[in-house]
Amino acid sequence: MTGRVVAVVVGTAIVLFVMTDAIATLVTTRRVRKHWWPTEFFYRWTWRAWRRAARRIRHDQRRESFLSVYGPASLLGLLVVWIFLQLMGWTFVWLGLRRELTNVEDFWDALYYAGVGFFTIGFGDIVPTRGVARPLTILEAFTGVLTTALVIGYLPTLYGAYSRREESLPTLDTLFEERVTGVGLIGAHFPAGDAVPLWGFCNEWERWCASVEISHGSYPMLALFRSQRPNQSWIAALAILSDMAVTLAAVVDVPRRMDALRLYRRTVRVIEVVTARVPALAEAPGEDPLTEDTLRAIYDLLASRGAPMRPFDDAWADVRTMRAEYLSRLNALAHALVASTEFRPADVPLPASMTWTGGAPS
Repeated sequence: MTGRVVAVVVGTAIVLFVMTDAIATLVTTRRVRKHWWPTEFFYRWTWRAWRRAARRIRHDQRRESFLSVYGPASLLGLLVVWIFLQLMGWTFVWLGLRRELTNVEDFWDALYYAGVGFFTIGFGDIVPTRGVARPLTILEAFTGVLTTALVIGYLPTLYGAYSRREESLPTLDTLFEERVTGVGLIGAHFPAGDAVPLWGFCNEWERWCASVEISHGSYPMLALFRSQRPNQSWIAALAILSDMAVTLAAVVDVPRRMDALRLYRRTVRVIEVVTARVPALAEAPGEDPLTEDTLRAIYDLLASRGAPMRPFDDAWADVRTMRAEYLSRLNALAHALVASTEFRPADVPLPASMTWTGGAPS
């Protein structure tokens, strides 16, 4: 008697545990990180193994193709994990209640009946005869349908958020750089000292950052979905937008400095939210590649284009302080996701007469 009760209690606990994890992953929008919950455990260990295998691939295009498979495949894998754990839970329940079922003698009979009930097959060779087994059979069928429906209903939301993240990335184009940089974006949207296009650009990308913060905070597995274009990843976009915001806020002396500060705070917040949720993330502090000489070159270039400038010493101090807030986490994020922080526009040649040759320091 005691063994049967223990089996029912253990099985019920497993089913409730897995269903709670599924609902927390797919329904609730405010995530609490719990390392030993099935979803967290699954993504942490499978992504580590997948990333380790990807690093062995030397060819860039093949490695990127391999990494792009993980995001969609992980959803199927997660569904399999949930189903397996629920089947184990229901197996223990039916072992404990085997006297209320026909033809259930051992673990394998209970597992078979758990599968038949979960997938609503209903062959009829094992049937509940009395007691709580009958309503529990209906409940098991409901959990099976609910689990599958949650995953299917979740896909449009997930891919909608993915599309919103990706659709703006191709517009990060300065028309003159082989590699887009923060200062290049400033130059491209600050022609002849007219800052109006620049503030519109900042506001547009502030909204993009807010969208990414909400979607990736609610559905952290989105971070593991690769960008459609390997040279235009959302991680690289965050990097250059952060650099741009820092340069505008700390180096250029403009009336609407608050727009740049808002963009800066939003990019830093996105980095914080995503790094708190990405599996296999290790700190990667390193050294800031931006030197005083490089900033001096950027400073002189922007001044030569008519931008009003703050005193260089003040700018240098503020730039170092602001970059320290996000740089180590951004590098750790790029390392964990096997992503580059370089952003390259579409390789479509333009006539020389239409191309701005001003260039920008790297």
